Amino acid sequence: DPTTISFDPSSDSFDPGSFTVTLSGPSASITSVAYTVTGTATSGDDFDPLAGTVDVPALETTASITVTPVDDTEIEDDETVVVTVVASAGYTVGAPASDTVTISSDDVYLASVTGTLPAEEPSSNGQFEVSLNQAVIAADAPLVLNYTVSGTATPGTDYTALSGTASFAAGEDIVTLSVPVIDDDLFE
Repeated sequence: DPTTISFDPSSDSFDPGSFTVTLSGPSASITSVAYTVTGTATSGDDFDPLAGTVDVPALETTASITVTPVDDTEIEDDETVVVTVVASAGYTVGAPASDTVTISSDDVYLASVTGTLPAEEPSSNGQFEVSLNQAVIAADAPLVLNYTVSGTATPGTDYTALSGTASFAAGEDIVTLSVPVIDDDLFE
C-alpha cells in the first residue's frame, strides 16, 4: 500500500499557526514531505519563512509545520498562509491536500488632536486635526472616533456644538474638525 499524505484540519492552531501533516500509516524510515506556501501573507514580512519540507519521523504518522507571525506595528487586514502538499515518488497526496492559517493583526490605531487654526469672533472659525498613526485600512472603514469637548467657551452660545465623532474613510489618517464661531456681539 502506498503512503498517503494529507492534512488534519482539526489540528490547526493559531498564533503561531500550525498545520499537521498526516500519513495514512507509519513508515519504517523518515518520510520527507514537500509542500508549497501561498496565500495573501508575505513570507519574511508577515510570518517567518517556512522550509518547504517537513519530516515525519520513522514509525510516526504526523508532523507539524508551524507558522510564526512576525509582530510589527502595521495595522493590516487578515492575511492567509496556504500550505499544499507536493506529490512525490515516496507517497501519494490525499484529501485535503492543502490547508489555511489566518494571521490577524493585533495592532491598534493611535489618535492625537492638534489645534491648527484659532477661532476669533466674529468671522474666523477654529479648526482641529485628529490624526491617526497610519491610514485606515478598508476592513476598518469607516473608523469612527468619539471625542469630548471642554474649555471656557460655551457650545451653542460661543460656537456651534460639535458632533463628538470624527469619521475616517479608508486611506485617511487625518480628519479636520471645524469649530464654527457664533458672533454674539458681546465683548469677552
